[in-house]
Amino acid sequence: MTHSHRHPRTATPRTQTGYVTVMVAMLFGVAFTATVVGAAAYIRSTQAQSTAAHAQTQAQLKAWTGAEIVREYLLALQTGGTLPALAAVVANSPTALTFNGVSGVSASLTSVNSATNPTLITADIVGTTAAGTTAQATSTLHVVYTVSAGSASSSSTSALNFNRNLVLGGAITVNQPSGANISYTINVMGDVSTGGNSITGVSIINSTGTINIGSGSSFQQLNSDCDVVISGSVTPVAVSAQRNVCSTGGASVSGTTLANGSVLSQSGSNGTINAIGNPTGVSSCTASGTSQSGTVAATCGVPAAAVDLSSGSAGAAVVNTDGNVLLGSGNIGKLNAVGNLNFSNWGTVGVGVIGGTLTKVSQYQSNVNVTVVPHNTVSITPASPVTLTSAQFNAYNLQTAANYAFTFNTAANVPINGFAAGYALVTVTNVNGVPNGTYYLGNYTSTNNNTLDYLCTAVSGNAPFGTCTAPAVASAFRICEGFSPQNSCFSYASGTWTINGTTMAPGIAWFQGNLSVGSGTYYNSFIATGNISTSGSDNVYAPNFAGYSGTAGGTTYAPTGVCNNMYFASPYSYFKPLYPTQFCNTSTQTYNAGASSGIGNYAFMAGSWAGANYPGQAGYVGGNVTTGASSTIYGSIEAGNEFQSSGSTTIAGSVTALAQGAAVENSMGASTTFNLTNLPATFTMSGNAPGVSGGTGGGATAATVNIEWARYL
Repeated sequence: MTHSHRHPRTATPRTQTGYVTVMVAMLFGVAFTATVVGAAAYIRSTQAQSTAAHAQTQAQLKAWTGAEIVREYLLALQTGGTLPALAAVVANSPTALTFNGVSGVSASLTSVNSATNPTLITADIVGTTAAGTTAQATSTLHVVYTVSAGSASSSSTSALNFNRNLVLGGAITVNQPSGANISYTINVMGDVSTGGNSITGVSIINSTGTINIGSGSSFQQLNSDCDVVISGSVTPVAVSAQRNVCSTGGASVSGTTLANGSVLSQSGSNGTINAIGNPTGVSSCTASGTSQSGTVAATCGVPAAAVDLSSGSAGAAVVNTDGNVLLGSGNIGKLNAVGNLNFSNWGTVGVGVIGGTLTKVSQYQSNVNVTVVPHNTVSITPASPVTLTSAQFNAYNLQTAANYAFTFNTAANVPINGFAAGYALVTVTNVNGVPNGTYYLGNYTSTNNNTLDYLCTAVSGNAPFGTCTAPAVASAFRICEGFSPQNSCFSYASGTWTINGTTMAPGIAWFQGNLSVGSGTYYNSFIATGNISTSGSDNVYAPNFAGYSGTAGGTTYAPTGVCNNMYFASPYSYFKPLYPTQFCNTSTQTYNAGASSGIGNYAFMAGSWAGANYPGQAGYVGGNVTTGASSTIYGSIEAGNEFQSSGSTTIAGSVTALAQGAAVENSMGASTTFNLTNLPATFTMSGNAPGVSGGTGGGATAATVNIEWARYL
């Protein structure tokens, strides 16, 4: 199939006024051609049918042949990146297609939904037989094609990566910049299941287990290594499953359904259904991956046929299967099956070939244009397995990169010798105004104030936060500001640190143990060897999100920056000189986003392999990140084990949960929003985190062109 915009074929005014002509070549394969020729030969040899029936059936078959040729032609243009050029022509004027090497088929592209980035293309395709004779018959098919550009793995956004089962509830929303076309992807090593929630803005879900979605949501692609179960008003464009696909309760697939097993649809008009009917390599639906907690998503009941459309008005534009087909009162536009076709109601088939028996509800049932061709064959490329890679995270690998590393000296665990047991310690590295070294965290009494959260070289009194007998620096700046000079920002009990105040000095803050982040606004990468949780109303800006001053190129991304933190100058000046020197070049007023191997892209990172670093513990420690109440997080999250969100959570970044510890499940509930509308150039959302070995993610998605729906004119 070819087209030329410089030298279009001249059309006669009477028949093609206003049309541009596009030349079309045959693109379908040998197997398909053999099927068509065999069907036509069989029809010619069947004496029981009238000449008119012969002609009409063959005209419909030619129209469907043309629909497939046009689909493959559009796919070739889309894959080659030249479809927008044709779309621009069609947007200006309907475009006639001329078929080379195929007789009795003509077509025209009548409309597109975009002249530059089309996702819907409408065509009228005409099949004609016995032209110029008394037996001439024509059949016109009105077809709407859905177009997907596909994406390379480098350009898609794998913003959510989970190495264990994922349960979705509440409202999950992804907000993209205006005009953006980001393939926002969820990758799960395990099952994906939902309740009666809504999911907005997610393009692709890849699962090594079963996908079961019962919410009012739309997707471009659902890929499963076991079953895909959709219900309610779920409307994916394309679905691929290693085993079965079941659509119930009004759900349907507008583009292509591909199942190595069987397909059940109870209602709605589907696009193209491809079902092999014989899933290989799937003995059960227990998901593969890391430390699975078992199957949590309900799977398909085994469909009664390779393609089961026996319920209600369920139908499809195209059905291809190696097995049997059941049809109720719905319609199949084009059917190609190896097995039987059985009707349970007065459904219709536009044109079809089957290899088995045809069973109708009555001999008077009309509009069943099906030809039986013994030993009919159907070629379907099986669904590919989902391929996801794993990774490991260890917070101890990042301890030396921290600007502030918080530890607790106990008699049983003295990580830093020379300091009295029972006190909280802070190791400072690369902070302007404070010499590198380890300090006590305590209170400092001056002539006018009794304040807390100072760095001290010596303390006395009650642990864990004693009274400074000597501050760290002459000016004695605090590293965190509580709600008043008499309120500490930090507390420590039973292995858990709590930070709750106005704000703390910006930079990378590392904690041995668990961390609870309460109310306040923070400009930090928080790293914990245990778990991290949020409570109250907290705003956390990863250093790379805030950047030098919070503003870049005239756009404000944060109230203040990591380096120029003048936001704190009035009425106090707690942190003005305390900035992380690895990120900040104050002489040139530039920000180094790549410092510390990219840790600055992360707001939260949790979990560790304990071993010798944490005596008395064995195996993986912590790694759970839990957001609650009202949390706004400007940065990415790396959970060594699992991620759970509740309350009202907004994240401007990605989430990765690596399933290295005890298994429960990943979950997102209440209101969880991923806001990608305003991301600064200094911030990178995806990519392997520092401290991570291996990587997570999926492969590329191919460009597709599918028949969304079709009807006879």
